[in-house]
Amino acid sequence: MRNVRGAWVGAAVVALSMAACGGGEGTTGSGGAGGGSGGAGTGGNPGPSCEGQPDTLDLAGTWAALGALTVSVKGQPGGLVTICPADQEGQANLTLLVTIGQDSANPTKLVDVRATLCTVELPAVTAVVGACEPGTEAAVTTQISATEALLAALPSLTASTVGGTLGGTEIGSDITFEKFVVTAGSSETGENLPTWDPKAPGCDAFDLGHSNVCEAKCVANCAGLEDSDGDGYPGVTLDVCGRTQDDEGQPCNAADPTTPGVTIQGRAFAALEVDPQFTGTATSSCELRGTVDSSVSYSVVGADVALAGSQISVASALDALPSLVVKPADSKLTMVRVDGKYATTDLKLDPTDPLAACKIIIAKRNELF
Repeated sequence: MRNVRGAWVGAAVVALSMAACGGGEGTTGSGGAGGGSGGAGTGGNPGPSCEGQPDTLDLAGTWAALGALTVSVKGQPGGLVTICPADQEGQANLTLLVTIGQDSANPTKLVDVRATLCTVELPAVTAVVGACEPGTEAAVTTQISATEALLAALPSLTASTVGGTLGGTEIGSDITFEKFVVTAGSSETGENLPTWDPKAPGCDAFDLGHSNVCEAKCVANCAGLEDSDGDGYPGVTLDVCGRTQDDEGQPCNAADPTTPGVTIQGRAFAALEVDPQFTGTATSSCELRGTVDSSVSYSVVGADVALAGSQISVASALDALPSLVVKPADSKLTMVRVDGKYATTDLKLDPTDPLAACKIIIAKRNELF
């Protein structure tokens, strides 16, 4: 029974990836950090009029951005869990606050570009234990979402200031930003992110990794973890909710997974890193359109997840994580000016208060994009 439980939770912990921002294959999953996939897209509203814009592009100012990423979900070869139906695709959304500076001596050079990640929303995924047979009804649909604590902390996570370039100064010129990097739950980056080692002696036990204490014998470099969301648990916390057809109307008790509720419920603790990059066209001094690519690194450092009321081990969860691949060519990003310049919408954002600014952007998202 242990392996079966591990397979179900492998499907459940899918969204740790935030790889809805991911640009390559990896051990990633699906779900949402930012309240679930809301179906947002780009291009739903006409672009800003940009009244009185000069002939030379002027991009300095405050912007809101929405990325709609096409995501392909695939199961691990030989894994215990099977994505069903196979080769699912979904849409993941990024919402960002962006400030841009422009070199007065060389207007094709963009400087002091800072992007604040307001939300990351990933699609739900369905999976079964064993083979995916036509007409199967034993599927669980899993959604991962950020806790309220993580939502509040996300805009305050520091991203490096980067630069960018314009292919020219005229309207319609190509534009590229350098990658910006956001790390949550860890002071370490890249390959040094702390992670659970299921092969370490005793680290497949069911009673480890569920508490607010980092298990030093199972997690390399506990000292590198940071409680970025301030909830007292290692790394950052994500809610795990997996529902079958029989769970209609049942609550997901993520914070207390042994309380009766949906089939899979609980929390996952992780360190994660994402580095989106935008390439596109400056259609005006008030709108940028193009594609977005990113890689993502994440590592599970603990989990408190139950299947039908029974707790399962962290090691079992790690046995069956599917991979999530973003298709950059099909992943679109739109940026619109929101500082009132050239008669655009003025959201009166204060970039020095990113949490408040992000709340406004999220509330106005359907009007902006």
